[in-house]
Amino acid sequence: MLAIKRLNRRACARKDKTMSNRGIFSALGDLFTTFGSAVAASRAVEAGRKPRADDLRNLGMDPAVFNRIGRF
Repeated sequence: MLAIKRLNRRACARKDKTMSNRGIFSALGDLFTTFGSAVAASRAVEAGRKPRADDLRNLGMDPAVFNRIGRF
């Protein structure tokens, strides 16, 4: 009975470690997505074009509100 409990604890520990690795990779993916959207949006604005709506949403901006911003 004791051996079964130990095996169960090991399996749970492995499962927890796997889930934390997925969380780390997911966070890194989100970081690269956000950085890529920031670069794409800034280049579009510098070139005088409207950034893609997906890039603005990734940055937490509402595309409809961004469209109302005028030029100086």
